[in-house]
Amino acid sequence: MVYRLPPGYIFRSDPAGGHTKADPVIGAKFIQDQESSHRGSVYDVRELFEAQGITFPQGSEAFFFSQGGVLFVKNTSENLDLIETLGPACTMSQPTLLRHEFAIVTFKVDALSLTQNPPTLDEIRKAAGDTWKQVGTLEIVGKSGMVSKGICILDKEPQTETNETNALRAPELPPHTKGLACSVESTLGPDGYTIDSRISFRSQLTRQGTNSPLVMRFDGGSTLRDGQPQVLQCITEKGGELTSALVLRITVALPDSR
Repeated sequence: MVYRLPPGYIFRSDPAGGHTKADPVIGAKFIQDQESSHRGSVYDVRELFEAQGITFPQGSEAFFFSQGGVLFVKNTSENLDLIETLGPACTMSQPTLLRHEFAIVTFKVDALSLTQNPPTLDEIRKAAGDTWKQVGTLEIVGKSGMVSKGICILDKEPQTETNETNALRAPELPPHTKGLACSVESTLGPDGYTIDSRISFRSQLTRQGTNSPLVMRFDGGSTLRDGQPQVLQCITEKGGELTSALVLRITVALPDSR
């Protein structure tokens, strides 16, 4: 489980201790992460939890990354529940929330003029010019490590839900309706900005200015960076013209910004 703690958080097992922010992790073992210095200081904080009665079976671990205030805990589900109920003795945030922004865009671009496969969003936008149009969007906010589902019928309020046990399958769109639907499971990595996602996406739309159907289906995985959009899928017509794409951007959100 990954948690993002409030900025300037002092991680300690003794809330009455007179420590300062200069020493953010009291009583923990400092780990020098040579390969990932961008994460800042890394601390093994298992002993802080063990002092509160939490056990760490073989294979379990708990690390605190000072840059970004990210806490990563791998343990049994029972012990994770105990960690989240420690209260003032070891203040915790809620599991990190992730905001998923899906967008369907249309354009006219010669696929052979693009250098990357799949092309980047910037490359498509530069080549598309004023033919670029956004025809459908869907936003889903869910907890890291849990399956979240969303459905948006055009001209109606979108509906979303988060459920830890639901299968990863996009909700069914009613026949003869225009909309987008998705089931997604995203997990924030211990570095605080790499996000691994599994996605099941469906859309039923029409191309702007025509009655031509625009149907997209995507079932697969992707690794994204916090706030960086990624093209998941492109549609190329028979003539070699790139005409539409599914774009996803995921941003890390603190629990109270849902």
